[in-house]
Order: sequence, then structure tokens, then C-alpha cells
Amino acid sequence: MVALLAAACGGKSASGTDAGVDGGGSTDTGGSTDTAGTGCDPAAQNCATGSKCDFGCEGSTATVACRPGNGTGAPGAACSASAPCAGGNGCLGAPDAGVVCRKYCAGDGDCATGERCHNVSVAVTCSGTSTPLPLHYCY
Repeated sequence: MVALLAAACGGKSASGTDAGVDGGGSTDTGGSTDTAGTGCDPAAQNCATGSKCDFGCEGSTATVACRPGNGTGAPGAACSASAPCAGGNGCLGAPDAGVVCRKYCAGDGDCATGERCHNVSVAVTCSGTSTPLPLHYCY
């Protein structure tokens, strides 16, 4: 099991662990869309041009929502609040990888060779309150 931690991006911080057994074959059988009630999907990146679907804080509430698409970090690139990831990627850390951009995914086919799409519960901390968000990342 790999623990994931979000970089301190825009006042948010997070940690997570694999949220369950991943489906066999080429797709993840997690069954839920990563919208957290916001209407956007990080794997589909179904936000308006110039924005990206990513996790973060809205006041003291952790959400997955359309946010400014001002990042350029590709999967594997180091990231931070001042160097955010490009759309389709989240800024997360892992004990074995440091803080890097990780690609959002809907299934294993979205990931690079040798990686799988994992159900991950990312604990996002906003104003001192930690909220787990179900997300899917390649690693």
C-alpha cells in the first residue's frame, strides 16, 4: 500500500492511502465518479477551457471542483503551490517518490506502462479540518 500526501497547494494539504482492492484487468471497478458533488471529473477534465478539475479547499470545505488551469507540471514533475500540476494531474507526495504530479485516471488504460489506476482516499485539510476525498491516481 502506498501512502499519498498532497503538496501544500493553495492552502490545502492531504494524505491518503489506497482505498481498496483495484479491479482486475484493464479497468478499476471502484464504481464511483470522482465528483464529490461538484459536477466535474478529474479523469475526464470536463471543466471549461482554461480551468482544470482538481481537489482543493473552498473555505473550510474540501472539494473536487473546476479551478484555474494555471499549472504546467506533467506526471512525475515536482510540484508545489508555486509550481502546480497541469490539468489532469494532482500534486501529491508519497514516501517513496517525493511530491510530484500524479495523473488522474478512470482505469488502468489511462496510466503509463507499468502503472495502475488506484482508488485512493486523499485526506484534504482545510482550515484545520481533514476530509477524505475518493480519487483515482496512476502509480
